[in-house]
Amino acid sequence: MPPKKEKKDEKKEEPEDKVQAELAALHGAQQDLELGHAILVDKLRQCKAENDRLLQEIDNYRARITNATQDYVDILQHREEQIKAAEARAGTMQQQLDKVQSEILQRTDDLAKLKEANASQAERLEDAASMLSDKERLEDTVKKQHDLIEQRGAEIKVSKAQIDFKDTALEKARCPALAAQGPAETEQSTHNSAGRCATQG
Repeated sequence: MPPKKEKKDEKKEEPEDKVQAELAALHGAQQDLELGHAILVDKLRQCKAENDRLLQEIDNYRARITNATQDYVDILQHREEQIKAAEARAGTMQQQLDKVQSEILQRTDDLAKLKEANASQAERLEDAASMLSDKERLEDTVKKQHDLIEQRGAEIKVSKAQIDFKDTALEKARCPALAAQGPAETEQSTHNSAGRCATQG
């Protein structure tokens, strides 16, 4: 009978061992799951950190692009303003040049008329030289015409000096190199520098 009692005890211990083994297996599986979860959490944290870094870089690039775009817009606007100002100055100078050229043509025409009048008067003087009775009248007329010619000649000289001064001012505006020269040097080098300034412009 005692041996049979021992078999009963062995039968009681077998289910308990089985439960312990299952518990150990579950505990091991739990540890594996916890380890896998920790690994996933760590990877998620790394991915989130990398994502935040990339987002920050994107924000930085956007800010740099925005600033660069604004800078380019400001530069473009400044260049456009400079171009408009230069075009306005060029238009003003062209108007001044046209006016001076018109004055030159007018003075040239006046000078030609005075020369024609002088030639005509000289012919009259030659014809009147043979008339002794009209000598005093002709001499008085010649004197008046001579005074008139001298007066007109003086006026033309003044006008010519003004035109030359305006031409020099225009050449200086076109070629800043002439601005550093004296009046005599400017008068001599105006025509020589005009071509170079036009080429440089």
